[in-house]
This record gives sequence, C-alpha cells and structure tokens, in this order.
Amino acid sequence: NFDANSPGDPVLARPITDSVPGMPDATLVAFPGIQSGTVSTSLSERLWGAEANVRQEFISNSAFCVSLLLGFRYLEMIEALDVSQSSAALPGTVAFAGTEVSSLDEFRTRNSFYGGQIGLDASIGWWRLSADVVGKVALGSTNEVTTIDGLTTSRTFTTGITTTLPSGVLALPSNTGRFTQSRFAVVSEVGGNLGLALSEHLRATVGYTFLYWNH
Repeated sequence: NFDANSPGDPVLARPITDSVPGMPDATLVAFPGIQSGTVSTSLSERLWGAEANVRQEFISNSAFCVSLLLGFRYLEMIEALDVSQSSAALPGTVAFAGTEVSSLDEFRTRNSFYGGQIGLDASIGWWRLSADVVGKVALGSTNEVTTIDGLTTSRTFTTGITTTLPSGVLALPSNTGRFTQSRFAVVSEVGGNLGLALSEHLRATVGYTFLYWNH
C-alpha cells in the first residue's frame, strides 16, 4: 500500500506514458495555487496450489528410498492493483472553483495452471537425521484472465452537478474489459528438507522449495 497527499505544495503527480506519441508524461494531482490532491495505491498478490500424486517405490531399503511420482497439479496466481486519486480546486481558482475530481483504476489478473506431473522423491535416514530431495515437472495449460476497469467522477459543489465517466487515468475505453487466453506452460519444482526426529511421533524439519512457472 502507498498513500500520498499534498495541499498544493509540493507538486504531486503520477508518471504515465502518453499512448498517442508514446512519450513519458505526467498527470497532475496537486499543484501550487491550483489544486490539492491525494493518491492511494494498493497491490496484492496471492499464489496457491494443490497436487495429487501416485507414488511408486523402485529403490527401497532401511536407510534409502527413491520413489516415482505421477499425478496432477493445479496452480493459481492472483494479482490486483488499485490506484485512486482525488483533486480539489483551491480557493481563489476561478476556472475550477468548487470542483473535485476523483478517479479509480482497477487491474485484476488470474493465472490458472492445469497439468500432468512426473517427479522423483529421494530420502535417506540415519539415526535421528533424515534428508529428502524432490524434483517435479508438470506440463499443461495456463488460463490467463485480465480485467481492467476505470471510473472518473467530477463534482461541482456550487451547482450540485456530478458527472461520471467509465474511465480512469490508466484504464481507458481503449483497454478496459475482460481479456482471456490460454498458453502451454511448464511448472518445475525442486525442494529439499533436513529433518531431526525429536521423538517417535515428532520431527522438526527445515527446507527450501524453488518453483518455476514459465507462463
């Protein structure tokens, strides 16, 4: 989360790229002698997944075991970005006196992976110590969904007139809507754990997992 506000001084502006000439630009939120303003942003991200595997041991003894994994994997990554701003004309500003303009840009993405998976799981134990290494590769499809919405509201307090437009600063009629596509994707995972048996029914472990999702 990020928030900023200014009574007019210092200048508060949002950097943008003007889509017509393709050049860097900025939209003013607060400016000395003209308007005060605020900007608020929120960015959230969530990744979760589930998998089901059939395990078949093909090397096994009292201290060492290697198993083949075959199964299905699901992953989902959701991201959301909200940017809102509000500007109010300062007293004495004739052109925009009594006017407040607020805008909101909303971006949502959802990536869902479905795929078949194969992997190997190797473990070794000695005394109270154990070590496990797992490697898996899943091949499938990523369904990508993007939703873009915008809204701008202008209020004139002297007349009571409120005007609403279905666009923000970044979300414009040219790019708002819901967009979907599916792409072939590969998900790879490598993980390792070290364990210590504290009792017959209690084990403490520490480990690391690396996950790669190419699309």
